[in-house]
Amino acid sequence: MNQLVRRNSLEPSTLGEAITFSQMLARSTMVPRDFQQRPENILVAIQWGREIGLGPLQALQNIAVINGRPSVWGDAMLALVRGSPSCSYVRESVEGDGDEMEAICRARRTGDPEDIVGRFSVADAKKAGLWSKTGPWTQYPKRMLQMRARGFALRDAFPDVLRGVISAEEARDTPPDPFTGTTIEATPEPPGKATVAYPPPETAAEAIGDSLPEHSAPPKKNGVDEAKVDAKIKELVEKFADTDTLQAHHRLVTEKEVSKAIAWIRDARPARYKKELEPFINASFERNKPKRDNTFEQASAGAPTTLAERPAPEPNTEQTLNFDDAVEAAS
Repeated sequence: MNQLVRRNSLEPSTLGEAITFSQMLARSTMVPRDFQQRPENILVAIQWGREIGLGPLQALQNIAVINGRPSVWGDAMLALVRGSPSCSYVRESVEGDGDEMEAICRARRTGDPEDIVGRFSVADAKKAGLWSKTGPWTQYPKRMLQMRARGFALRDAFPDVLRGVISAEEARDTPPDPFTGTTIEATPEPPGKATVAYPPPETAAEAIGDSLPEHSAPPKKNGVDEAKVDAKIKELVEKFADTDTLQAHHRLVTEKEVSKAIAWIRDARPARYKKELEPFINASFERNKPKRDNTFEQASAGAPTTLAERPAPEPNTEQTLNFDDAVEAAS
């Protein structure tokens, strides 16, 4: 376990304790504003922090959810890596001036003979459309070059430490993935005029994949061979049938290529999704969800869902002493 986690700190050990802990923190004004009144987000952040080696309050301070994906601020990323026994050293520098400026980060794993080097230059920032971007890129350009080079080097050198989490500085500059399907927030169309926004053929082919077996003259629908749809559904069913933990189930449904394929099948082939794919997704969840008494549903059953529903705490009169009582008790 990473040395950043202090086991003598207050930390929940069961799901029920974690839910209560998250609800208490959500009512505090000492947590980051994005987590206030959001106990569910706090619970997820604490779990993410635990997986990469951050304590609960460290996780709230250093994990940022940007475009729906968790990320860590660059300084926390460096702390995680340097706190790992796998790290021999991390060295950073910025060379050149003006348009020739380039940030360099050299990282070496313990026992490896060579450095892994991350570079990010002004030319790279201009190519990515970042150099003239309002905000930190115009206020602290050298620092932003350093953060980007650091993120590249540390993710390449220490994927086992960071577990695929990217830096918040990089996530903030990455545009969200476009979604071309329907959403539950969409305004319903009048009866008889309902439409479904299907991806164009290129996007559909990308979602289903091109590495599937070829068939002679297969039928097509929405620009995609039905044989490829058959193969993709079979592949997804096998993946969900192989999950053996709730964590594995959640990791699978949030994997980018898997979620994109599921969304396409759900929108473009709703009947097949309901009949052939959805039962296996649900079965994977039901099979792996916790069976203990302190499951999320049992721990949160009957709990108030809003602050207005929570009763005000009653004062603990048995343990409350005024100053005179305290002096008398001490004497």
